[in-house]
Parts: sequence; C-alpha cells; structure tokens
Amino acid sequence: MSRIQWSIDSVKEFVDNKTDCKLLSTEYVNAKTKLKFKCVCGREFERTWDNFLRKKTYLCRSCSNIRPLPK
Repeated sequence: MSRIQWSIDSVKEFVDNKTDCKLLSTEYVNAKTKLKFKCVCGREFERTWDNFLRKKTYLCRSCSNIRPLPK
C-alpha cells in the first residue's frame, strides 16, 4: 500500500468530501504544520493535518466537546 502524497488540493478534497468543515488555508507544507479550518458552527480553528486526519478531530474544540465525532 502506497502512502498518499498530500497537497493542498488533496487536503481540500478530503475535507470537502469527508467532513462538515471548510479548509481556509491555501498552502500545505507538511502534516505537522497547522492548517486553518472553519467548523460547521462557523468558528475558525487551527490544527495540524496529522491531528485532523488521524485523530478524526474534524470539529472546533467547542463542538467536539458537545457533539460526537463523525465515523
């Protein structure tokens, strides 16, 4: 199985298709660099791509405490 080479376009596609968030960042550096997102509630938040993808923390901190994360 090959590893995905992430780019800003592939990150945006993943966020658009798999989450209720919106990607606000326009540049992808690496998985450890923070990206800016807009939560379904309208709040903006930052998270590394690694944390966003692997921990499935697709919501801002406020929403992730009150709503179950999508499966």
